[in-house]
Amino acid sequence: MRVLNSDYLYRGTVTKVVEEVCRTLVTQSIAHSLYTPALEEMPVYYQGQTIAVLVPDDDPLAPASMLATGVAGAIGGVLLNPIEVIHTRMVLQRNVSDAKYQNILQGLALVYDEEGLEGLFAGWQLAAIAHGVLPVLSDIGDSLLAELFEGVYGDDGVSSVGYVLCDILYNLAVLQIQMPLEVMRRRLYVQGALKHGFHPVTKVTRTAYTSTADIATRIYAEEGVSTFFSGFATHFAAATGAIVLYIGLQLAGE
Repeated sequence: MRVLNSDYLYRGTVTKVVEEVCRTLVTQSIAHSLYTPALEEMPVYYQGQTIAVLVPDDDPLAPASMLATGVAGAIGGVLLNPIEVIHTRMVLQRNVSDAKYQNILQGLALVYDEEGLEGLFAGWQLAAIAHGVLPVLSDIGDSLLAELFEGVYGDDGVSSVGYVLCDILYNLAVLQIQMPLEVMRRRLYVQGALKHGFHPVTKVTRTAYTSTADIATRIYAEEGVSTFFSGFATHFAAATGAIVLYIGLQLAGE
């Protein structure tokens, strides 16, 4: 049995950190340019008299806010798709010491040289959907839970436990949307490399998919619905762990 060392367990970490930092900067900048809520009350005058007062509007469920979040996420998903392609391949490559994809810049240059822009932007439609829809769903969940559990961190801790359980259940529901998108786009990220001597550490289908509709219909017909949820337990554990850790830190700080 192969024993994985830290090189395997933490491969692609730097690339993932860079990706997330860039995503935050890009999406926040775009969202802010599309929708900037009022930060303070602003009186509206007519003929020298105050006829109305505009109050601060920072509701994440406001249609304009949700639209800005979705559009910014989708644009960021497309722009950063090349980095996601490199990260996926770095995680799956077999040899760490003699890796084909060694870092972001080298990987981007190599993919462009071997596959062109088609390789760098493989699966960009799915990336746009995933990064456009999931942040909006996250905002909806946070807002709904905040309303349901106002004053969540009570002295008895009962309300905080309920909050955590509801948040976990909500994330479980969101994963039903996230997982099929993840499975399909990760396959598209890798399939171009298979033609150029890439040997992933796990078994990867060598089927050549031509479009988003093609990959969805062929996975369903050839492998069944369960394939769309491959790795579900891992994603759920990661999401649940992050939620519990966050709530624990909040409680510890009070």
